[in-house]
Amino acid sequence: MAGYIDYDLELHLNTPAFLGGADQRAEWRTPPLKALLRQMWRLVVAKQENYQVARLRQREGELFGIADETARRRSQVVVMLDRWQAGTINQWGADTAVSHPEAPNGKVGAQLYLGYGPLSFQREAGTVLSDRGGAKRTALGREQSATLHLRAPAEQKGDIERTIQLVHLLGTIGGRSRNGWGSLRLVRRNPEDLRLVGHDDPEARSLLASISRRLEDCLDCDWPHALGCDAKGLLAWWTEPREKVDDVLRDLAELKIAFRTQFAFPAGKPPPTPLDRHVLAYPVTNHQVSAWPRDYRAPNQLRFKVIRDHNEKYRGFVYHLPWCENIGKEKALKVWRTVHGFLNKKCQRWP
Repeated sequence: MAGYIDYDLELHLNTPAFLGGADQRAEWRTPPLKALLRQMWRLVVAKQENYQVARLRQREGELFGIADETARRRSQVVVMLDRWQAGTINQWGADTAVSHPEAPNGKVGAQLYLGYGPLSFQREAGTVLSDRGGAKRTALGREQSATLHLRAPAEQKGDIERTIQLVHLLGTIGGRSRNGWGSLRLVRRNPEDLRLVGHDDPEARSLLASISRRLEDCLDCDWPHALGCDAKGLLAWWTEPREKVDDVLRDLAELKIAFRTQFAFPAGKPPPTPLDRHVLAYPVTNHQVSAWPRDYRAPNQLRFKVIRDHNEKYRGFVYHLPWCENIGKEKALKVWRTVHGFLNKKCQRWP
């Protein structure tokens, strides 16, 4: 098709993915991939539009399509999948217990903690795949793959290729993907396609720097639009290299438990205004804010991904897309600086 450019990429999973249809059967699907592409595209383009939401939405609708009361436009980006198999995991394996000061017995399964919802606990069996509505859930297994065919306007080549690179560097997909599940690794199928760079490549640092913004400025927006940075550099870290993915998941679970529980909750009734822990994500089990609606949600801003480095070892990659809503900027700034200081001590700061 004239005026368009095509990419053929292999999608590989570094961690299992809770991805599929309403029947709980695990399968690769295009809608979550389209959503991931749009999310990463916003990070690429937001600075170009000076973080103005109205103009960004207009451009997004022109490229990815729109269907609402005011306009209908077909997407210029076409996403197709083939060469994939349904999920192979129907029973969960062993789960390493880690310390959790707020758990009933002081311990919790590392994978259960990171995947609660798709995963649940049974007294006799331990960590298991959750059933929902009588349907037995399955999951896509680590190293399962699919072929992605992507077509986009040639005039958008620069932004599209940076978007694909961000999917490779930051992308996760499926349930509990912010905790590292469904960590994607992209491989080009054709030599003439764009070169995909690893996290330790200078080009990766340059790309992530191009989508970065000062933490203080990020907190002026109520949506994730940039990778945060501070005086020490990008707000990104990685954990120690491991031979096994399960060991990385244990590291990430211990990390998340520690930086969350450093903000203790006082005993008593729900507070009328948010406490420090509520800045990290909301809701928090058994710790509601009485002034907030029951259906209010604030997802995790710190995101995890399991990556494979150039030595064929696995690491946890932690990065922060900061924003602020329903919480004062000064409180959010104080809490996030505390978390970043904790991560600086426990992890390697990304160059």
